Amino acid sequence: MEPVSEKRRHDEINLKRLIRRLEKSVANENWEDVTEDDTTWRKVSSTLQTVRFAKSLLKNVELAEDDYSNVTQYDDIKASLDRMERLLKPVQDRTAPRPKRPKSLLASIPLPVAIVSPETETGPGAGANASSLSVPEDNLLNSPADPPPVPFTSFISPIPSLIPPTLPAAASSSTAVATGSNSHFLQNSKVQQEELKNQLAQMSTQLRRNAMIFGEKLAEDKAVVEGAQEKLESNFDIMKSTRVQVRDLRGKTGSTTCLVIFSVLGVTILFMLMVFIMRFT
Repeated sequence: MEPVSEKRRHDEINLKRLIRRLEKSVANENWEDVTEDDTTWRKVSSTLQTVRFAKSLLKNVELAEDDYSNVTQYDDIKASLDRMERLLKPVQDRTAPRPKRPKSLLASIPLPVAIVSPETETGPGAGANASSLSVPEDNLLNSPADPPPVPFTSFISPIPSLIPPTLPAAASSSTAVATGSNSHFLQNSKVQQEELKNQLAQMSTQLRRNAMIFGEKLAEDKAVVEGAQEKLESNFDIMKSTRVQVRDLRGKTGSTTCLVIFSVLGVTILFMLMVFIMRFT
């Protein structure tokens, strides 16, 4: 009984200190104008946890209390704790951290490279060659006396000459690079898909194996529990029968003990009486 009262006294002292600390911390803070950040949320959560711990201490003190004169004091403490919890709960909900949306997976995938056909690259060059080939046909239609007309394309003749002769080769090389990069990307995608497929197959196999092992362990545990239940039931039956036997034996031995004691007392009294008679006769 003494350890229980000692524990109740310690709980009561801790409860009073905790209530004073909570009232001071709640009164010194303006909970209506707090900033909505992680620090405030952690502080409010810690205070709410302290309030719940104080409620558990109050419950323990009330259960172990023998004097009913402190009921009013405990009711006031409980009302104060409820008021603190009602004040801090909306602040915790308001300052709780918002869940952040994860980064999109599509943004990390590179864009596919467009394939440029060789006909598109060599189109303007072919038109320039065709116009240059049509000039001699126009010269054939003129008479020998007429001076050769200056074509209009002579004013823009330097433009085709600025095109390097290696343009078709560069276009073909760029097309080959684009095709190679696209095929390399597709090959990498296929390899990643195969790896993911293999990993999923391994995971499914491992999960199936874990389920089988878990089922076997459950069956073994069930057998152990059933065996323990049978032993407990048999021990209970044995204890019940032994209790009945002990009760019957106690009744028999009690009567026998009383008979023996009375017999010894009677014999002792008769012996003393005989000695007394023999002494005085």
